[in-house]
Amino acid sequence: MDGRLVDLGIVVGAQVKSGESFFAKEGRDDTGVGTGWWFRENDRAHFDAWLSHRLPHFIVLRNLDERVSYWAPITKQTVKYTRKGAKVFVPRANVVDAANAGRLLTAAAGTTVRASWEGSAWAGAILSPSHQLRHALIVPRLVAPHPNRGTDVKLTAAQVTAMLMQVRLRDVARPEEEAESYIPNLTALPPDAAWDWRFAAALLRYIKTGVPDVLSGLTSSDLPPYQQAAGTVAHAAGLLEDGRADEALALLTALLARDEMDLIDHAWVQLQYARTLSELGHRQQARDVALDLIGLGQLAPDDVTAAAIGGAAPNTLLAVSDWDAVEFGSTMSASDTTGSWWRHQVAGWGLSAQAERSFRAWTRDTGVTITMVDEAWQYLRSASLLAGMVGDQTAWRGTTRDLAEYLLTDREHGADPESVAVALTTMRLCGDYKGLALAVRRVVNDGHAAAAQAAALLTDPTNSTRTPARADLSMLIESGDLLPRDRAERLVEWTLRTFHDPEPYASRTRPTFMVRPLLVELLTALVGAVGENIHHQLADFILELPGLTDQYLAGRIAGLLRRLSPAVWTPDRARKAVDRAGSDDRQLAYSLFGAAATSLPSARDHLTNEARSGSLGAVAALSDVTAFDTDLVSSLITALTARLEAQLRDAVRGEYPLGGVDLGHALTVLNVHHPQHANWDPILQLLEVTRCGGHLVGALSVLAQRVADLPEDVAARLTPLAAAIADGPEPAPSLVDNSDPRPPARWLQATLERRAGGQWQRHLAYLLQADTHSRRIAALLAGGGDDQLSLGTLIVLAGDPEPQVRATAAGFIAEPPSTIASHEHFYRSSSQIPAYLWSEHWPRPRRNYRNCSHSMNCSS
Repeated sequence: MDGRLVDLGIVVGAQVKSGESFFAKEGRDDTGVGTGWWFRENDRAHFDAWLSHRLPHFIVLRNLDERVSYWAPITKQTVKYTRKGAKVFVPRANVVDAANAGRLLTAAAGTTVRASWEGSAWAGAILSPSHQLRHALIVPRLVAPHPNRGTDVKLTAAQVTAMLMQVRLRDVARPEEEAESYIPNLTALPPDAAWDWRFAAALLRYIKTGVPDVLSGLTSSDLPPYQQAAGTVAHAAGLLEDGRADEALALLTALLARDEMDLIDHAWVQLQYARTLSELGHRQQARDVALDLIGLGQLAPDDVTAAAIGGAAPNTLLAVSDWDAVEFGSTMSASDTTGSWWRHQVAGWGLSAQAERSFRAWTRDTGVTITMVDEAWQYLRSASLLAGMVGDQTAWRGTTRDLAEYLLTDREHGADPESVAVALTTMRLCGDYKGLALAVRRVVNDGHAAAAQAAALLTDPTNSTRTPARADLSMLIESGDLLPRDRAERLVEWTLRTFHDPEPYASRTRPTFMVRPLLVELLTALVGAVGENIHHQLADFILELPGLTDQYLAGRIAGLLRRLSPAVWTPDRARKAVDRAGSDDRQLAYSLFGAAATSLPSARDHLTNEARSGSLGAVAALSDVTAFDTDLVSSLITALTARLEAQLRDAVRGEYPLGGVDLGHALTVLNVHHPQHANWDPILQLLEVTRCGGHLVGALSVLAQRVADLPEDVAARLTPLAAAIADGPEPAPSLVDNSDPRPPARWLQATLERRAGGQWQRHLAYLLQADTHSRRIAALLAGGGDDQLSLGTLIVLAGDPEPQVRATAAGFIAEPPSTIASHEHFYRSSSQIPAYLWSEHWPRPRRNYRNCSHSMNCSS
């Protein structure tokens, strides 16, 4: 019996020995302390018989004087053969008492012969009625009739439930006109239908709707315990899929309190309980429950669901434990079970069907394929259901992510806004925050903004749990500007409250990410959707923060500050911004001075003085370089020239700084807007000796945009340099900077040739047949022309499959070529330096190849 006095049906053999002679051969550790006794026999026959017996055997040494017994299992691992006989060590710690009952029980079950499941997909299994429903929900292949066998008898409710877990919806929805039906109409059951049929009907509704509430009302305490277990687990799994862990916990707690279930049903409910505790941040409780379930398969070796439940427990244990708190190898080997193999097989069928479907779409196959179901969806949904029902949160996250990705990428599902919204929500609930961020951007760019908005409206960070916590924030960060004003303002209130006191949120979600920086990103995303009063509130929030020296958080605060309306920077707030700037990281300090400069002349004077000393941080805060006075421009060009020349000397040796300030872009901006002070020699040298894309793209794009403003001699010298870069080799792959300078160089080459009256049109053909980056540049190049070829090119690109290309082309079609400057945001602004200085997309590692600092203190 186990600790709950449930009879496990385990029979063992025991050889009991008593007397002083059996305690004579004591084993000792390195310090001389006795650790147990060796039981020996010169004849190996007894040991061989014990090891070959179908029952597990133990040796028990009884100390008659102390009335204490010690035990050891007889296994191939514990028996040591000697030259004449054999021996086994009986540890002093293995006392036959209540404290060691669990270890003794595990050892007794460990050598029991296990059942073989080969061929079970076709033949099924003979199960007790009280076990059929659990098998139907965890390993349905043992209960459901095989799809190829046909049906010649009426099916049981357990068989239909198993078919539903396989998502064989057509097989359970027989046409009403059939003369002989083997399955009742689950959509129109009579009120007095048996519980097991009502459960199957509720499961069908859940699979079709995704609403877990249809599974409620099936957990009455008057039901047999196995039905209570199945109903509660199914409802709890549905609630967890819907992100409603609190409700799931209440259901599971109530059932466990009644303590009426058998060994395996009780463990099944316990695993869902541990899964739910983990989701709600109760790590230690979840760990304690999961730890006791890992050996379940040994206690019931003939029950494949016991092994599946015990195999899912390690994933919960690992999720709530530190990596060094568990023995990784043995814990993970416990999760390698027959049930998990079968589930992986189902998922593999789904991925294979998805690949076949994608291939047929790629080939534009117009042939008629006779199929009544979407097999990819069927198998992937079945795999996610199976993982959820057994209580394996890690497997459920993986299979659910696969399902969401399929819905988004499939040609038919991806064209349906409702399906897209469901997929985004599914991806959020399974916690795939990286994939979700990319998916939302793609969805919005492709014109399904309403789908992203619908998914965002279902996201409530106040109810976040461990799995979707970061994905909830990612969903709102990527789509915050799509939210209605009242919803956005409520989110701002929650975000500010959580930023000041993150403990309630952290204790519930147990985040593995830095909470405060993401909360600031959320505030930044919501700025465009809130009213002016919230802008004032956010300005006060920033000014009231203690000094920020952490660069990561300060950078995000600076980004939020720059998104605020200029109207919030009253003289009073401007003075507060200046007063606190000295205690903040330099990046935030410059942003504070820049905000204050709009209403406080002394702040602008401070930035101007720093800019004269060569500080690009101050230049960035001053923003528009066209307003700079002559002295400031002259001193900046001198300082930038010196720094760029030093960088070029390193470039000659093949040494490039990683990230930091794009000196070439900054100097080019100043040159084109202040030609009377321009120094073009460093820029020309940069284009001649450098092939690092990150140091070329900025300068090339500004030159291409402002080619009409270039002096004749500079334009003449630029033409061969641009051609050399445009026709150069493809950049080598890099983990830090994969900027390709060739497309903007070709743009510059084409605009220079157009200015000179040459045949620039040939460059359009080259750009049009290249990647998205190049096609977008083709739109910019065509947008600068006023001929029929340029217009035709824009019309063609307005139908490009990539939204960035379409938007650029459509903008030029809607506006005359003279407004080209309005499209300069394609790269970096040709009149503002801040676009590159604090860019989130610009690589900013801690060290460059020469171990030089990348510090943003540009005044040095």
